[in-house]
Formats: sequence, structure tokens, C-alpha cells
Amino acid sequence: MQSENSSPIPPPQPEGPFADSHRQAANGLGAQRKDALLRVIAALFILASVVTLGIALTRPTVFFKGARGPEEIYSIYGGVKSLWQDGNLTSATIVFVFSIVFPAGKLLFLAWLCPRHRIGGVSQRVLRVLTIIGKWSLVDVFIIALFVGSLLPVFYARSASRSGIHTFALAIFLSMIAARLVSRLFHVGGSRQPMRAGVGFRVRGALSLVSLVLLGVALSEFYYRIRPPSLLGAFTKDEIALLPSIGHLWNEGEVRMAIYVALFIVSVPLIRGLLGVLLAFVRRSWVRRWANRMDEWAMLDVFILALALVYDKLSELTNTSLQSGFWWLLAAGLVAELDAFLIRADRAVGRPTPEPSSS
Repeated sequence: MQSENSSPIPPPQPEGPFADSHRQAANGLGAQRKDALLRVIAALFILASVVTLGIALTRPTVFFKGARGPEEIYSIYGGVKSLWQDGNLTSATIVFVFSIVFPAGKLLFLAWLCPRHRIGGVSQRVLRVLTIIGKWSLVDVFIIALFVGSLLPVFYARSASRSGIHTFALAIFLSMIAARLVSRLFHVGGSRQPMRAGVGFRVRGALSLVSLVLLGVALSEFYYRIRPPSLLGAFTKDEIALLPSIGHLWNEGEVRMAIYVALFIVSVPLIRGLLGVLLAFVRRSWVRRWANRMDEWAMLDVFILALALVYDKLSELTNTSLQSGFWWLLAAGLVAELDAFLIRADRAVGRPTPEPSSS
């Protein structure tokens, strides 16, 4: 007979051939609950991104006022329309595709995937690509940051961003998180298995180090030289560099714009490069995984595209030339992209990881 002070007897555990099946059933139930929760969270992020994107496309994004003349206000769609009417067909098409068509199509695809339990190989590849290139939708944010932070003060008396561009940035951030959650739901690009490197670790570490050096040089150089079409040009600082532009944004009250540029153009690419160098010496899957995650948010390549599009517009307005800083940035971006591609390619040569079923 059991004593009152004795501990309760635990319930009997299944033994023999049924023990493994019991554990597998318990693990399967836990995985289903985890997937269901992840699916709900991903759906909420998709819904929030759809709502904020719809609001952003109708709100003003930037205004500027010349020394003489009325105040001009543009939305994202209005900016595309203005570029098209001015004859900048290439710039208008790029901004239209990345700022309107691509985010909307991406959210529709994610919403189509979210309730499903299995997806085919083509859908997996599309999802992987969307996760990598989702950041390109922010090109319009950096175009406005360039105008407000460095270019409009040369040409106009006042300029400032408006709520629409920050709402748009929030919509893109939410869609990027949603894409990552859906990728995790279907176990796309999330392997934790150790894998062999397609290219030597030391070679890739050298590429990461080179990209860091190139970025450091680019930060100290000018990327535009602008000669305003007026007598004031002789008294205006017409050489534009990245770090002074961030300082100008901050001092003028454009704190969020300054944070966007400082975080995604400077800080995250630096962290990504350091992780690439670390991977040459610490060959662990978590280092590779974090390097890939940082690459999704490192937007040096997007900023280079924004610089090229703004230059295309400025060259029609005044005497503008690209300086060495632009070419250093371009070199840093190309080397960083090559390094990121080689790290992502590791999955193709490593040991295959079985993908757990979500059904």
C-alpha cells in the first residue's frame, strides 16, 4: 500500500514496438501545432502588408518647393507618372515594377501559398527567389532619401518626406518578414545541416574582406558632382557623399530616412561582410545561416540602382557627373553579391536534408 508521504507513481510508458510510434505521434502533433501557429502569424503579416501597401500607394511621399513657385507633392504613382511624362521611360518602368507590380504580385503569391500544406518544386524556387529579392521594392525609398538628403537642398528651398513613403517602407518590411515566415513554413532555404562549400572557405572569406574594404573606401568618397544651373551653384557644396547625406537627413528632422540609409546601406552590409569573413574560420551552419539572413536585408545593391536612376534624372536637369564613390560602391556591391551567391550555392553540393512534412 502506498504511503501518504511517498511520491506519486508516474503513469506507465509504452514499451516495446509501440514506444517509437508513440513518440513519433507526439512529435508529429507538436509539429502540426507549431506549423498552424506559424501559418496564422504569416497570414497576419501578409494581411498587414496588404493593408499598409494599399494605404501607401495613395498617400503623398515627398514634397519640395523652389525658391520661386508653388509647392509640389508626389505620391508613388504620381512619381512614376511624372517620370513617364518627362520621358524617363526606363526609370518610370523600373520604379513602377519594383514599387507597385512586384510587391502586389509577391503578396498574392504568399497569400496563395499560406493555406497550403505542400508545395511543388517550382513554387519552392519562386519562394526562394522572392525571399532574396524582396528588398528591391525599397528602391523608391532610397530615391526619395537621395533627393531629400542631398539633392533637393541644392535645387530647392525646402524638401521633406511625407507619411506615404514611410508607410510604403513598413509594407515592404512586413512583406519581407512574411516571405521569410512562409519559407520557414515549407522548410525552404532553412537547412541546419553542415554542408560542404562549393568554393573554398578561405576564398569566400577573402571576397567578404574585399567587399568590406571597398565599402569602407566608398563611404569616404563622393558619388555625385552637381553644378546647379544658377549663380548659386558657385556657393553651393555640390559634391555629394553618403555619410554627410545621412547627417543632413538627421539634422533636418528626417530621422527615419537617416535610419533607413544608415541601417540597410551601411550597418547591415558591414555585419554581412564580417559574417562572411568569420565563416572562413568558424565553419558552422549558424554562421552561414545568419550570413544569408543578413544578405536579405543588406541593400547596397538597391541603393546603387537608386543612385543610377537619380543620376539619369539629374543629367537631364543640370551638369551632373558620377564620382569615384559611385564606382567604389558598385565594386563593393558586385563583390558582395558574388560572395552571397557562392554561400547560397553551398546547399546544392551539401548533404540533402529531409524536409519534414507539414501535413
